[in-house]
Amino acid sequence: MTTDRSAGDATRRQELSLRDLEPSDTEAVRALVLAGLADHWGEVDPTLNCDLDDLAAAYPGSRTVVAVDGTGAIVATGTVVPRGDGVAEVVRMSVAADRRGQGHGRSVLDELLATAQAWGAPRVVLETTSSWTDVVAFYEHAGFRRTHVAVGEFGEDTWFERVDETGPMDDVMATTAATVRTEALDGGVWVVTIDRPEVRNAVDGPTAALLAAAFREFAARDDLRVAVLTGAGGTFCAGADLKAVGAGHGNRVDADVSFDGPMGPTRMWLDKPVVAAVEGHAVAGGLELAVWCDLRVAAADAVFGVYCRRWGVPLVDGGTIRLSRLLGHSHALDLILTGRGVSGEEALRMGLANRLVEPGQALEAAIELARQIGEFPQLCLRGDRRSSYDQWSMPIDDALAHETEIGLATIRSGETLAGARRFAGGEGRHGSF
Repeated sequence: MTTDRSAGDATRRQELSLRDLEPSDTEAVRALVLAGLADHWGEVDPTLNCDLDDLAAAYPGSRTVVAVDGTGAIVATGTVVPRGDGVAEVVRMSVAADRRGQGHGRSVLDELLATAQAWGAPRVVLETTSSWTDVVAFYEHAGFRRTHVAVGEFGEDTWFERVDETGPMDDVMATTAATVRTEALDGGVWVVTIDRPEVRNAVDGPTAALLAAAFREFAARDDLRVAVLTGAGGTFCAGADLKAVGAGHGNRVDADVSFDGPMGPTRMWLDKPVVAAVEGHAVAGGLELAVWCDLRVAAADAVFGVYCRRWGVPLVDGGTIRLSRLLGHSHALDLILTGRGVSGEEALRMGLANRLVEPGQALEAAIELARQIGEFPQLCLRGDRRSSYDQWSMPIDDALAHETEIGLATIRSGETLAGARRFAGGEGRHGSF
């Protein structure tokens, strides 16, 4: 009987229904929100969250939604507040720690967005803390884009917005969520695929946001070691979607480089390496995505080039900087000024490609390379990688001191001693480790 009752409880926990907040829910919702804050802050002063005592009074005209499982427990909540002039704000979103990743938060958010739409508020804004990478990734997956950062009392507050110009949330996500696919493979490999083959994987605004979100998830997950970026349908990426640009709703170009780049992740610094698997064209913004990656595996018939030269579209995703650093100034200017395409073979000769493979084999080879990199002791590998990038902005003496500082941190961690002991025990000979 005990087993049957436990099984029944487990089944009821999987059931979920949404309803409006009732007065009797106040304490449960308050505890849920404060617990979520404590998960991120470590501790929370309840006196700073007095709005939770009466959400309806604190936010006039608002609607608070709760997600309730079959046992009657409130497992997620959120509030949407009308702000006037077609704007609504989402506040006090929270999901129980043991129920995250099950879609409960998304169900609540979808209901809040539908409410805003019914109010005639297509623009929905919200703010969260910049360092909460899991929360940032959640909102970006839901179609929100960062607009600005404000320094608040407790750190950097990142503001997001989502403008619904097409209809209900399901319609929006049907057109955006499928444009970027992610997959976690064995060996800690994270594959990110741009999936818009009908436009040669050109990146529009929503796709850029999803790319950034995919790499934030990669950064936040300890089980992932190396990412692979590729494109579906035999093309890496043809750059920004110029049809969207021409229609006046192209990729966002923000002068504040603390925000995402027009192509998505190109202004992000990751502590873990990324390998590009290039088939077909990697041109314009697609080239900028490729050189944002640490390494590039290219098919022999791949084509790299600054094709945006002919259309008067500038390189604003780091292309002028990374090409010069990767190739030297002469090769970089050749590509930047002429806009010509170079083959995979020429890319290998000039240092733009790191590996050359037969057509159709780039993704397989990139995944294998990623697995090899992921097998090494990671603290040491990431530290040396960091020093290699950081030295660009340093005088030689400062760079040497920085390299030593990072190296000492690795040595003190015990990773180096563990490796030396493995070597002394006979590992690592004949190319194996």
